[in-house]
Order: sequence, then C-alpha cells, then structure tokens
Amino acid sequence: MTETQLYNAAISGAEMPEGLGQAEQLFFTSMRNIYSAMTEGRIDFEQAKRERGELVRAFRKYRGREETALDLTRRFAACIFDTEQDRNAFQQAKIAGADDRTMLQLACKIARVATGDATITIGE
Repeated sequence: MTETQLYNAAISGAEMPEGLGQAEQLFFTSMRNIYSAMTEGRIDFEQAKRERGELVRAFRKYRGREETALDLTRRFAACIFDTEQDRNAFQQAKIAGADDRTMLQLACKIARVATGDATITIGE
C-alpha cells in the first residue's frame, strides 16, 4: 500500500490491512494514534502536524532500509544459487588435491558468476 492509502485507512478507523511490512504497520498504527489524540483534544492540530511530518520522514527512511535489505537478501540468495555448481566443483577439486592454479581458476569462475564481472581472471 502507498503512504497515502495507509494514512487514509488509518484515519478512517479501518482495520489494519493484512500483509503489511513492519514499516507499514508502525506507520498505520502511529497515524491512527496521532489522529485519535487530535480528535480527542489530547494534542492540538499543530502538534499533530509536526508529529505526522516526523513520522512520515521516519517511515520513508525505514521503508527504504527495509526494501534495501529485502533486495540484498534476494541478491544473496540468487548468488548462492547461481554459484552452487562452481562452489561444489571447487570443493571437489580441493578434496582431490588440485594444484594452486586450478584452485585459483575455479575461484575466479565463482567470482565471475557471483559478480557478473567477466574480467575477473587469474591473469596470464
């Protein structure tokens, strides 16, 4: 859900939507609390406006971090999957007592697959 959709749902008294991430859950409940405090007269409009602004900034920052962490997790999982065959070959070569050059070639191949950088070589 977008920030605006969450805000509108929170101040309308709707139930918290299912499937929200932590950032969205915190944003929703905090907005609902600010709105309730203002309508009940516990805080004035100016305080509600300031708190909402602070919360929006924090939400955007936290949501960005959450999205970055999820992206990095996906990339890591893809890297592990994509390099599995080469990592197994590396382990087998190590067990078989392969020479240093062979081991380095295998390590470079893993690095090329993991990074997408075709220039990684042992040099000639």
